[in-house]
Amino acid sequence: MQRGNKMIGIETILNHLKQQGYAYEYMGDKKVLIDGFSTPVDPKPSNIFWIKDKEKIDIESYDDSMGLLIVLEEKYQGNKSFNVISGENSKGIFFSILDRFFNHEKDNITYKPYALITQDTEKGIIIGHNCTIERDVLIGKGTIIKHNVVIQGRVVIGEDCFIDSGAVIGSFGYGYYKSPDGLPMKVPDFGGIIIGNRVNIGANTNIGRGTIGDTIIENDVKIGSLCQIAHNVHVGERSYIISGSVLSGSVEICRDVYIGPSSTIINQSYIEECAHIGIGSVVLNDIDAGRTVFGVPARVIGEREE
Repeated sequence: MQRGNKMIGIETILNHLKQQGYAYEYMGDKKVLIDGFSTPVDPKPSNIFWIKDKEKIDIESYDDSMGLLIVLEEKYQGNKSFNVISGENSKGIFFSILDRFFNHEKDNITYKPYALITQDTEKGIIIGHNCTIERDVLIGKGTIIKHNVVIQGRVVIGEDCFIDSGAVIGSFGYGYYKSPDGLPMKVPDFGGIIIGNRVNIGANTNIGRGTIGDTIIENDVKIGSLCQIAHNVHVGERSYIISGSVLSGSVEICRDVYIGPSSTIINQSYIEECAHIGIGSVVLNDIDAGRTVFGVPARVIGEREE
């Protein structure tokens, strides 16, 4: 969850949408005040959130006394007293609101004319030459960061990790919504990255920050060089992601998964524990536990032995 600097009235939000030219309908209490945003999985009081797929979310389970503001594609027709903004371009509506009222990073951009070069011998943290590490980054003891690494945004790195040269951690994701006149607008990213202990990240690998929640890499994950880990990906412990692989947005990787070199996994896929993805595969569907898949598109070819 992210909170703003002040409470924002529904009228102010609706006026913004009118000025931007979004087509929408509003139902609910216009006196409600919003002070942050969260996900539909874990909504917080006085927060706005977007439900992308109402078939996967039980709207009626929410407490309508929490002062929630819900953004939907279609008009709400349930029995509770929710505050709902609905419109065909619900994604654009939601991220336009977040970008206007909660994207404070735009207001505090600073450019440092130097590279951070430091070594903390007390905690055993080693940081190489020409690295840039922003102020919100936390690094655990024993972690080694090689040369020319960029770590930005809210990033937490565990103990005894190894990050090879050229890696970029905390980059903005590839996400866009359409303005009313059809122009692509960048989705603002508010999430961070949480990296567990003993994680290895290869040279020139990129890990994107989460959009609303966090991108999560659990303990003992090993990532090769030239990999792309997109926003909101969750990688389970002891998994292997070999060089050149691409994990698209919101992919869920369970524990002990092996992803072969140059494999690509489509967004929002769910890969169960101990699955094995062969070299160069293109994964377009969820994969059950213990399955071995291979090909373009990837197909089940057997069971993986522990």
